[in-house]
Amino acid sequence: LKKEGEYIIVETKSMREPLAEKKMEQKKGNENIRKKKKVGTVILKNPLGKAIELKAQDEIQAIYWGVRLWALKLEITDEILTSFSEGRIIYPVNPDFSDKILIDLLLNKIKSDNSDSEWVVLHIPTLIKETALSTRFSVNKIKHFLEDLKIKYPLSTMFIPSSTMFIDIKTPFEKQDQTIRNSYIYEQGKGYISHLRVGKEILREVKA
Repeated sequence: LKKEGEYIIVETKSMREPLAEKKMEQKKGNENIRKKKKVGTVILKNPLGKAIELKAQDEIQAIYWGVRLWALKLEITDEILTSFSEGRIIYPVNPDFSDKILIDLLLNKIKSDNSDSEWVVLHIPTLIKETALSTRFSVNKIKHFLEDLKIKYPLSTMFIPSSTMFIDIKTPFEKQDQTIRNSYIYEQGKGYISHLRVGKEILREVKA
């Protein structure tokens, strides 16, 4: 992570299997696949494509379950997983959080929308991923910013919920499901929020 680029993509061997093999494997018992604890080959890959394969279980336990979780716990790194096929992205966290940087990024996105609509709809996992990789802020800090934005500008912002079932079908593995859900905002009583609807009038409100 320190020497080979700005982030690491984590893949598993099953992600590289042909689609036909995946479907056959799923037919053998999808429930067993979802809850299996033993991890197969883990591939750590930088943005330029250079990869390291962890094949032995002691390597996987030491690095994937050891160093990786230790860095997460200490908030040295954070993770994003928006789709199983894309892989888990691990990036170093920037501790110098700034609301101003995030509001500027959001306003620039709204300004770049050339449609006639007075509203811009943003996919939250994609927004979080793009923001995290450009700012290095943690996923939770970005989500809290969006939640605060909705409170501060209630007439210009709206959360759109998504079905949990729709989120879960993106991956056959239970633990990946949990990480994918973390890229959504969760609201008590409403469930997982997949989209943020922002009125273009917020451009005037923020200036005021």
